Amino acid sequence: MSYLDKTTVREVMHRGVITCAPDTALKEVARIMNATDVHALVVVNERDEAQGVVSHMDLLGAFGQDLYALQAEHVMSRAVFSVTPDTPLSAAVALMLENRVHRLLVVREDGEVKVPLGIVSTTDVIDAMWGRPWLWERPKE
Repeated sequence: MSYLDKTTVREVMHRGVITCAPDTALKEVARIMNATDVHALVVVNERDEAQGVVSHMDLLGAFGQDLYALQAEHVMSRAVFSVTPDTPLSAAVALMLENRVHRLLVVREDGEVKVPLGIVSTTDVIDAMWGRPWLWERPKE
């Protein structure tokens, strides 16, 4: 069994999620991303259920437009790919590759509701891989 199969998302994820409402102005979305040094915000409804994700690339798509007039819901990706904390890291990586996404929402499933707990990103996975020298050979210094 490989390291990626033995390791769970819980071991590498960022805990906590930075969110915004669907009607948040893109100017505010950009401010929040800059202030918190994150590359995406989870768009949630009044019950904190994920409705979409606004990423840096989504903001770039609005370049040159009125960022006060546009809202998060206008540019967000509505497909929210998620995993639970107990998902093997190998399955999370496969989901990222299959859907060509850079991050997955980590959720606790409460019936049909998915409650956001954190994010696992490609950077988190690469950091975990770098810390495991048997996954690839480190460059000679």
